[in-house]
Amino acid sequence: MALMMSWMPMMRKLLLALLTISLLLGGDAPSLRQDIKFRSLVGTSFAAGGAMICGPKIIHAGDSQYLLIARFGKPESREFVGVAQIGDACVKAEEWLYVCRQYAKPKMYVIRIVGTTISSIRWLPDVQ
Repeated sequence: MALMMSWMPMMRKLLLALLTISLLLGGDAPSLRQDIKFRSLVGTSFAAGGAMICGPKIIHAGDSQYLLIARFGKPESREFVGVAQIGDACVKAEEWLYVCRQYAKPKMYVIRIVGTTISSIRWLPDVQ
């Protein structure tokens, strides 16, 4: 039993790394049931780590805005928030609002996009 407990943290890290690699290589998100099983094994919440989950669909910070639109459609609203400098180029920064209505209580996310890349995802917990 003690030997098994010493391997648990390493297995959690390995499973998280494998899922991350799979998603970076263009793999599709696992089904919701598999996702729940995975999160219970790893013991982490993807929403807190810069991801949006709505039913079986998932998107992470670092993904493109085109992948976001392909998976979740157009946002509820878009707001220009400024300009960011990346290297020698200046690119626009926007915040997009998404509301996931696939649960008993809707979940609201604010996604910041710099250029064409998702830079951050914030979950707003108090949606009525």
